[in-house]
Amino acid sequence: HRGVAGTVLNGVDILVRDGEIIGLGPDLPRTLAPIGVGQEQGVEVVNCRGLTAYPGLINTHHHFFQAFVRNLAPLDWTQLDVLAWLRKIYPVFALVDEDCIYHSTVVSMAELIKHGCTTAFDHQYNYSRRGGPFLVDRQFDAANLLGLRFHAGRGCITLPMAEGSTIPDAMRE
Repeated sequence: HRGVAGTVLNGVDILVRDGEIIGLGPDLPRTLAPIGVGQEQGVEVVNCRGLTAYPGLINTHHHFFQAFVRNLAPLDWTQLDVLAWLRKIYPVFALVDEDCIYHSTVVSMAELIKHGCTTAFDHQYNYSRRGGPFLVDRQFDAANLLGLRFHAGRGCITLPMAEGSTIPDAMRE
């Protein structure tokens, strides 16, 4: 009962052991159970009739630290071109520290999980002078709290404002 990409399978079971899908098909607890009574030791059967299961989504590009400016009225991105918006948000981001990174990561990850994401990649390039040495460590703390698979990316901006960058010098590496 292997599904082809895009195929919807109805009335099948999903067998999970230690967080890993090990079987997909009809009547799996009976057909895979080596222990007598139709139940493999340690397998919990959950009736999901009427529900839908789908593979976890993967987010491949995010900026978690930006979570707290998305809905600020003075930073209305719909009324600004990209460069004007960046000039407004970067001074805010220059104030980011480890606690802010942790909490913005928890918020961003929770939003992703709510919509079916199970794996995320954050493109972190905000290493301000206030940030501290453990920004990415705090992101992994957040991922551990929520149980999300997490991959950290590392970017940096070295061009000073005097040479055309939109990044304030407090954020420049």
